[in-house]
Amino acid sequence: MKKGIFLLIILLLLVGCGGQTETAASDANATVDPVVALQAKLQATADAQQVDRAEQIATWLTELDAAEAKWEANGVESYTITVNYTGSNTINQTIYVVQVANNEIVDYTASCVFFGTNTSCINEEVPENTLTVPGLFELAREALTTDSINEDGNGFRFEETLGYPRHVALKSQGSWPWAWRVTSFEIDE
Repeated sequence: MKKGIFLLIILLLLVGCGGQTETAASDANATVDPVVALQAKLQATADAQQVDRAEQIATWLTELDAAEAKWEANGVESYTITVNYTGSNTINQTIYVVQVANNEIVDYTASCVFFGTNTSCINEEVPENTLTVPGLFELAREALTTDSINEDGNGFRFEETLGYPRHVALKSQGSWPWAWRVTSFEIDE
């Protein structure tokens, strides 16, 4: 009798283990829904890009802080700056010449350069204070804070000696990024 119970227990164990082995084998061979797999990969890529973008913005903010500190250390209060502005829906440019004395705008002109048949001028869209060095710094900082700096890696560049922004480009829904480019800068005495 004991042998019969012993054999029954062994038989049950073998059958039970075999069932688990089949389940484990079937789980290992189960097919994954390709849509679910693709979604998981896309989400992982998006998460990684989000982290990379946040790190890039943090680096750009550090560069911006350093450039602004350089500008402030130079103590320039009077200057004439020429800024070319390109809107997002046209390659036409507005050229602004702004004269600043004791950190105040004292003269301001705007003219348009047209390319092709589109003759729309965009000079009304840009506030004068944006075209000063502090205004360009503020524009770049706001673009980084809101993650609206152009994504091509050329969102902004700074002049090496004085630190002022030479180029600021923002994301847009149009054909081109909104871009401000300093084409001339002269310190006035």
